[in-house]
Amino acid sequence: MSLRKFISMLGSQTAILNGYPPEPPSITMPTTFDVYIDSTAPNGGDGSFGSPFNTLPTPVANTSYGIKRGSCFRAEFYGYEVNGLTIGVYGSGNRPIFDCADIASNANFSKTSGRTNIYQITWTNNFRPGNPCQHSVWEDTKRLFRCVDLDQCDSIPGSYFVGTPTNGGSDTIYVHPTGSGNPVSNSKVYEITKREGGIWVGDNSKVYSVHTKRNGLNDGSFRTGINAYAYDVIAEDGVKHNIYFEEGLAEYCTAWKADFPQIFGGATMWICYSGRNTPALLNVTLKNCNCIAQFNDSTDTLSGMIGLYSHRGGVSQYSKVIVDGGFWSGGSVTFSGELANGMEVKNAYVIGGASSLIDGNFIDGGITLTNNILYGQVSVNNDALILNNNKGKFSVRKFYGDATITATNNTSRNTGADNNFIELLGADPTNIILSNNILTGARVIPVAALNQTDAAACRAAISAINNRYSGGDAYNFINYVTYNSLTEETGLVKNVSESDYTGSTTNGDFFLPTSHPAYTVAGSESTFDGVVKYPTLLLNEIENWKLIIPCGV
Repeated sequence: MSLRKFISMLGSQTAILNGYPPEPPSITMPTTFDVYIDSTAPNGGDGSFGSPFNTLPTPVANTSYGIKRGSCFRAEFYGYEVNGLTIGVYGSGNRPIFDCADIASNANFSKTSGRTNIYQITWTNNFRPGNPCQHSVWEDTKRLFRCVDLDQCDSIPGSYFVGTPTNGGSDTIYVHPTGSGNPVSNSKVYEITKREGGIWVGDNSKVYSVHTKRNGLNDGSFRTGINAYAYDVIAEDGVKHNIYFEEGLAEYCTAWKADFPQIFGGATMWICYSGRNTPALLNVTLKNCNCIAQFNDSTDTLSGMIGLYSHRGGVSQYSKVIVDGGFWSGGSVTFSGELANGMEVKNAYVIGGASSLIDGNFIDGGITLTNNILYGQVSVNNDALILNNNKGKFSVRKFYGDATITATNNTSRNTGADNNFIELLGADPTNIILSNNILTGARVIPVAALNQTDAAACRAAISAINNRYSGGDAYNFINYVTYNSLTEETGLVKNVSESDYTGSTTNGDFFLPTSHPAYTVAGSESTFDGVVKYPTLLLNEIENWKLIIPCGV
């Protein structure tokens, strides 16, 4: 399905219970299950449809579990290395929630000696020994800022500090409340990470329409094995990672909100990782999936955040990653990985990164970009999307071997001064093919080459046909070091200027009218028209997610 059709369908049915996702799963969810679970059931039951469990059982291999919509668990469904699981939903209501945090009793806070604004609480976690975990703290559902020490915490309202967790033990959590108030008496709800994850499943498992959130383990609140299928999963407010998707197919799944990544030296919301020696089997397809990075309401950049990364711990590469559709608003880098057979991104809407949209540092086998909308910057600040920084470029750094970069029918609109569509750093490309793209911005350089060893070979590798440009360096290929013109595209018919666009950059509803001559020639499958707009539609959907009341509140 084309991106335009997907957005159109989403726009007509934005409510969480009224048509999202707009398409059914490609692998049909069962209508009956081996075990039924309903957190609102009055008693424990026997797990049958008429008498469901009201707590989460220990998963059993090759078993299907139906969880009633509207259920809410502060518990984890721990099916790590339990293969052949199916988790589906029945009934009506919101997606079942699996929350990794617990509510802290306000009465248990006490003033920290020698500090002006800090209160402390002793907290016991359920982290497993040896696992890399982190504590997080929320105040009235808003994540507090993670500080590096008590001095920083004392100076920043709405922050907390905690050392390395004692897995399975107790730690002291230090909190500086928003407004520098007293948590004992301010009537605010404080929640602190208690568990590692929400749902873990082994190989050959399928998961439908669940909502996991606020993981303690770095691996995310939702984790799969290989040959996985996931549909309509929301993984909210991750620490280090939101979703750990080892291998398989995911549809309409969303990694939403994240901790501040610089504390960990970088973070990745979607992580595809495997320690198995089976690189030929490691293929990942994300269809109409989303990645929406944010740190609470006011931060418009997440430097150090990666949207999607696939790797095998430096052992060897994955096979291939395909991103087909969806909305991606990351931090520094949107897509990257260690891949033997390339990366394909198509039909996606990408709001640019602080560094690059694709980092091809370890991608062999080529990069293919088709029918994408690439937006480098919009000057809006809200708590649904990170619309960050003024760079919207593809940074192709080096390859293990020969590779081709192919970009067709993409629309790229960037407002900043650094608008290189493809940037080569230290590698001579085998082939670069640009056709039918619309590239606009303050300064457009389709291909920028930095420290190339063979300028002639670089020029010869570029093929550009029927693209449309605007900007100070329109339709010139520039050597980033010497600024000598490498080549000028042939067959240029009509450029696209900033004044040709309709709408406002302040809210993101910025599109090229269908009446424009370039609309049907270049980027025609990825360009907005007067009816379909974004990000307004996605903002409406996310507003519904934010209305969900936390478990037990």
